[in-house]
Amino acid sequence: MILYGQRYNTQRRYYYAMEKLKKWTQINHYAILDLLTMKPHIVITEVLAQFTSVNASASSALQFLNGLSSMLSLTFNIDLKNNHMLQFTRKAISAHIIVKPKYEDTWNVGILFDYWRERGSN
Repeated sequence: MILYGQRYNTQRRYYYAMEKLKKWTQINHYAILDLLTMKPHIVITEVLAQFTSVNASASSALQFLNGLSSMLSLTFNIDLKNNHMLQFTRKAISAHIIVKPKYEDTWNVGILFDYWRERGSN
């Protein structure tokens, strides 16, 4: 019911996050009532730690964090967008993403000069 009307990729991301949460609860022998008594940012941090032990990519971790926090917000009717702990976690993960523009070398004039130098004068 929560996912009705959502795009396919959003639904897939939410289902993936819920499967990881389910796996984490099974490993740690938690029940739903245990999750409700825990603070949401603690749950998310623990599940994220388990996720990053398998997949260390920062962009994957950030996407997983967004999916999991959105799904928990919808499921438990709590606002996690403004949670300070999750904002710090997002900033920490984002700081580890290496951004390389697609056409980074296009503006590197040194490459052009090297090419002309190697080519010589014809």
